[in-house]
Amino acid sequence: MEVIIALIVGLVLILTAIFSIQTKKALNNKGIKTEGVVFDIIDSQSLSLKFKIPVIRFLDLNKKWITEEAKLGTAIFQYKVGDKVIVAYEKENPKNFVIQDAKSNTIIYILLIAGILIFFIAALSLVGIKF
Repeated sequence: MEVIIALIVGLVLILTAIFSIQTKKALNNKGIKTEGVVFDIIDSQSLSLKFKIPVIRFLDLNKKWITEEAKLGTAIFQYKVGDKVIVAYEKENPKNFVIQDAKSNTIIYILLIAGILIFFIAALSLVGIKF
């Protein structure tokens, strides 16, 4: 039973990472790009992992301030309050945005690697290979 749960967890992590990569790619290609600033950093905890989620503030095309948490958390100490960032957002929904830099990819790739490892180890256990 534990092996099946590990397979499912691994698969969910892989699918979450792939969805995040595709969403980020779509916004980077079609979204409106502007400069924003890290307005605040919020502590978040998921399972036993702690994340720092940046709150980004930027002006949209209508000169309206958008202040929102980034959709994906980032690893500890990646951003500091006051850091300038480039964001890409949807014209119709500026609250749907991504940060355009390598730092913001870290958590996505951690999820992908963790998912692959968990899935691979669970699959090997399922066929009788133990670690």
